[in-house]
Amino acid sequence: MNRLSFVLALLGMLGLSVFIYFCYPNEWRRNRVFRVVVILFHVLGVLGLAMVFTCYKNLPEPWKWTVSRWGTIYYVVTMFMSIFCAARLAVVFLVRRFGPKDGKRADGLMKTLQDGRVQSALFLVVSFTVAVIGFIRIGEIRSTEYDITFAKPAAVRNLKVRLCADIHAGAGTWRMTYDDLRERLQEGDPDLILIAGDVFDETTSQTDVEYVRTVMESLHPRYGIYYVYGNHDDFREDWAAEQMRSMHVKVLEDEMIEIEGVQIIGRLDPKDNPMDLDQLWSFCAADETKPVIVLQHRPIEFRKLAEKKADLVLAGHTHGFNIPQFMAVGMQSDMFYGRKQYGIMTAAVTSGVSAWGFHYKFPAFSEVVTLNLSFLPE
Repeated sequence: MNRLSFVLALLGMLGLSVFIYFCYPNEWRRNRVFRVVVILFHVLGVLGLAMVFTCYKNLPEPWKWTVSRWGTIYYVVTMFMSIFCAARLAVVFLVRRFGPKDGKRADGLMKTLQDGRVQSALFLVVSFTVAVIGFIRIGEIRSTEYDITFAKPAAVRNLKVRLCADIHAGAGTWRMTYDDLRERLQEGDPDLILIAGDVFDETTSQTDVEYVRTVMESLHPRYGIYYVYGNHDDFREDWAAEQMRSMHVKVLEDEMIEIEGVQIIGRLDPKDNPMDLDQLWSFCAADETKPVIVLQHRPIEFRKLAEKKADLVLAGHTHGFNIPQFMAVGMQSDMFYGRKQYGIMTAAVTSGVSAWGFHYKFPAFSEVVTLNLSFLPE
């Protein structure tokens, strides 16, 4: 996040905090204890967010847990309360404009809608409940499995591929998540591991790098581990690639490798000035008679890839159908999550291992994906 975006985001959160405050019932706002509690919650929440996105990686370890978790709770509660309060105001407006014309009925309905005590209490309970559920949910990594059959031959009949993305080593990741991640990636001895970007982000500290190193260096798939950049990776020039290579992970930068007759193309993220799709296809000179797998971070250009005769495209980035973040990310993507056919091409988008900055996922969940690939005999 650049400085201007960060400042605008903080100002936006402060604006939402003020909006929510004035949506509370007058009786509550006149109560001194309520005012103190609400102001402290929002002030400390804004400070938590500011610390996450400015100095998190330099904080002492005991502080990190508190700062990132408090910032997360504040963010989620504020976003949901804003949605609820805005929805209530919209309903009041619509009832005034299009509601019953009978005076008593209209007055009674408006009185019910404008009595914010019960509604505000309900909104607060729901917002905090969702924040806590999402807070717990993100740390529980699930295993998702897809069986995919290729109508093309390869030198092997089957490949077990493990896919993960969006580890976001830093503020979004539990320390114990790395142990869970290692187990999920190791189980069943996969032949190949593919990482669809955002292993790191702006909050990654050297301690987080070492956690990732313990995971990667414990993995020994038969055909290796391959990685492509995400939009949060490589924020310090070639730093992310250097870290991954030091962990014996192969970095694909708009290039193709072939494993047992299966072609794997790793695409650069759009922020890294990649080749356009036509240039990439020409450069890689993929053989359409052999299986073609495309590994990229963002779930974009799927229809174009299908036209290029790719057989399988793998991506991350969206973190799944995640409220409220999905509203922005999903609009820029071909898919939120899961598996979908584009003609003969299969697309699979993972919800990822963690999330950027915020320790929260709802209703999405964290996952590692297993792809059981089957090919025709040569």
